Amino acid sequence: MSSRVDVVKSLLRSTARSAVAQVKRLPLAAAVQRALSHAALGRAAISDAQLTAAVARVAHVAAATVSVVHDRLRVDVSLDNGKQLLMALWPDGVAFAPSGAKELAFRVEPATAASHPASREVVGAIAGEIARALWRPALARAPRSEHGAFVSDSDGRLIVDLRSVPEVRWAMRQRLPAVLIEAIRARAIELHDGQLVLALAIEGLRR
Repeated sequence: MSSRVDVVKSLLRSTARSAVAQVKRLPLAAAVQRALSHAALGRAAISDAQLTAAVARVAHVAAATVSVVHDRLRVDVSLDNGKQLLMALWPDGVAFAPSGAKELAFRVEPATAASHPASREVVGAIAGEIARALWRPALARAPRSEHGAFVSDSDGRLIVDLRSVPEVRWAMRQRLPAVLIEAIRARAIELHDGQLVLALAIEGLRR
């Protein structure tokens, strides 16, 4: 498993370096500057209804409910083989670096759920919605995909690489969308009843 993770991350780093090399030669368009200004002051909210819809589209999921309650995400999934996945997720760190990591981590309870194959698919779908909300201006023209992010398991934590979301990979190969992917980052994930809220910031933007 670790070798697969290393290969995926190496490919993503290579794509990011290529995108940054291209966009550094470009002036920022006015539309991009406006999007960055809005993100610098903004927050992006995702309802639990949106998260539920994303998880319900995962392969082999027969029914799903995702509820944002207090400080956690409650996930209740029925699989088409008759089995059920019940777990709670807590945001457990963000890691955003220029030309590098675009990662989120979630703590999982029960801890055994982190190793369940369906839990990775579910968290990948949730992360896909987070990426679409975070980088909405960059992904506006991206071909829509129902696939989520690549998820790895580390000591009961699920770590998500947002660069692996198909629409994000597409954007990183485009010139101006790649500017936004590199510039807009999540400072934190906050959970409020009924909503997951992203606190946004701009990487290296001079006022």
